[in-house]
Amino acid sequence: MVFTTISFVVFFAITFSAYYLVPKKFQWAVLLLANCVFYAWASPLCLIFLFVTIAATYCGARLIEARKEKKLFLVLTICLLLGMLIAFKYTNFILKNIEAAAALFGSSLTLPTLNLILPIGLSFYIFQSLGYCVDVYREAVPAEKNFLKHSLYVSFFPQLLQGPIGDYTRLAPQLFSPHDFSYKQSVFGMQRCAWGFFKKLVIANQLAVVINILWTQYGQEYSGFVFWLFALFLYSIQLYSDFSGYMDIAIGCAQALGVQMDENFERPFFSRGVAEYWRRWHITLGVWFKNYVFYPLLRSEALSKIRKRWRKSNPYLSNTVPTAIALMIVWILLGFWHGADWGYVMYSVYHGCFLVLSTFLLPAYSKFHNKFPKLQNAKPFIVFQAARTYLIVIISFVFFAPGDISVTAGILQRMKSGLGLSQLMHFIAQNFRSLGAAGLGTAVLLFVDLFHENKQNASLREIISKKEFAERWLLYTALLCATFVLGAYDAPGLNQFAYFRF
Repeated sequence: MVFTTISFVVFFAITFSAYYLVPKKFQWAVLLLANCVFYAWASPLCLIFLFVTIAATYCGARLIEARKEKKLFLVLTICLLLGMLIAFKYTNFILKNIEAAAALFGSSLTLPTLNLILPIGLSFYIFQSLGYCVDVYREAVPAEKNFLKHSLYVSFFPQLLQGPIGDYTRLAPQLFSPHDFSYKQSVFGMQRCAWGFFKKLVIANQLAVVINILWTQYGQEYSGFVFWLFALFLYSIQLYSDFSGYMDIAIGCAQALGVQMDENFERPFFSRGVAEYWRRWHITLGVWFKNYVFYPLLRSEALSKIRKRWRKSNPYLSNTVPTAIALMIVWILLGFWHGADWGYVMYSVYHGCFLVLSTFLLPAYSKFHNKFPKLQNAKPFIVFQAARTYLIVIISFVFFAPGDISVTAGILQRMKSGLGLSQLMHFIAQNFRSLGAAGLGTAVLLFVDLFHENKQNASLREIISKKEFAERWLLYTALLCATFVLGAYDAPGLNQFAYFRF
């Protein structure tokens, strides 16, 4: 069941009503039933894999907590979950690369291609479940004794398919606790949903209409550096509007039900550096890798030996080299998490290289800012840093957007064929209506993001809530009308969100 459908609106209306009408002690049961309906509607077969994940993590966590061999049970649980993820997401990728490796040695090895369907949301709910099991192992949280409540935590429907990845200590207590109906929180939740629908339908969908065809027809008429840079610029807006739009709807639905989920975006395109960008983009995934991969790698025996070796002779390398190694491993794994294609790995390695470079240059940055202390807060310098970071980011999407390294190679080849200004003018004229609608939507999005960036302690929704009744509903009506009039609905595949494929 996709958020941007009438069926979901009806489903959520029924869930919302039932949630607040039943006795409070049964509210969590209503959510669990809603989760089952939601996922079964999307794919009844995939419900089996969700159940396997729930059962594995429930049993694994109980055994980790109760037995002396808790490390063994943690490893077994991790192997089971990652094995399921690898089997469905990477089997054909592995077979394809075995064939390619054999070809290098003159072999004509041909392996079968398996028609495996990736269960939707698998990467997200497996990572959330893995984090929970590790936290039980670390004795940061107790293992949940109630199987049904554990099922609710793993399968909470707003976040099930695309995140945000929920931390057990913050999410689970809210799901299990009773909630009184709050008019304010319900209205705020619906406002957040409406904003997400606007971003998805008006900006992301309109841009998808004109951009998606580029990844399949890149070799026919589209060439030139400026043309493809403009295409990647459009894609960056499309992806941000699509992914953050989903998060707005998910977080808004949860808020209406009395549950506060973690934010996943914090205006990333205003970031002044690549590291800051990744603290603002897909926040919960970054936090997950930091807590469960990066820090354990830093504390590993191998990297500890490197620190000890240079601790006295070269303290700079003693700290920097282990950090750089851990960073690069994390970014390679992040690439594989996104998808079974070397393009995603290249995308992550590209960003990882900038982060490693900034790690090594940290002393030089400190000296520079100490020498020019006023420059750090100067508006022109802030704008320069943000523009530079944004350019770095949109160039990286040449590896990410096509989802196929061969297409990326073809686009890079086409980028060398002049500037492509005539193709760009023709492309804009040909798609003027969609680009115009998306442009209007992007202007509204830019205004809202600039407001929150400049007034970080202010809430636009709080300001709107204090307006007169007529003013509030004028704004609501304008947003809904803009969504209906400017939105794109009828092209194939538009209802799906971009991160569903991960």
